[in-house]
Amino acid sequence: MKRNNPKSENDSGHGATTAACPDCGSGDTYELADGRYGCRGCGTYFDEPDWRPTRRPDGGILGGDGMAARLAAADPDDVGGESA
Repeated sequence: MKRNNPKSENDSGHGATTAACPDCGSGDTYELADGRYGCRGCGTYFDEPDWRPTRRPDGGILGGDGMAARLAAADPDDVGGESA
């Protein structure tokens, strides 16, 4: 039995995380019945995925405080662009 898009709670400060392929970085992973993982992006099988913050429904990243999050929160006039 395969479980699609494994997710986990951890203490990274970001809350929920999602599994990503350690070879290609794809989040299109699944968990096999034997506990290993597979990647639909590159076809690799691996024992332990890379874990990254889960994306919000609006496409942002939970807990994001980087430049992208600051730009998304900025007033369009302050960054010289148009409102999305």
